[in-house]
Amino acid sequence: MQRPRCWRGSCCCASGRTADPPRVARGSPPVRVVVVGGGIVGLATARALARRGDEVTVLEKESALATHQTGRNSGVIHSGIYYPPGSLKATMAVRGAA
Repeated sequence: MQRPRCWRGSCCCASGRTADPPRVARGSPPVRVVVVGGGIVGLATARALARRGDEVTVLEKESALATHQTGRNSGVIHSGIYYPPGSLKATMAVRGAA
């Protein structure tokens, strides 16, 4: 299984460090969690919680996942070609594609 590139937010992405998600303590029961919203943020949160051993339920008011803002992006890949070479945006776009 591939480890997540960033666990605590954007702080470690710039350094390229990876981190393991925190685990439920051995012998302790899993936590029951309800995540409201089946968009990209809700599903990413649910996945992270499930990977650490929690029991996760996702609630979504629509009949399918990602039907609001998550499903409305333009599909454009931001590869960094429009950013000034060597800029932080160009570096992060290329690094994010790796």
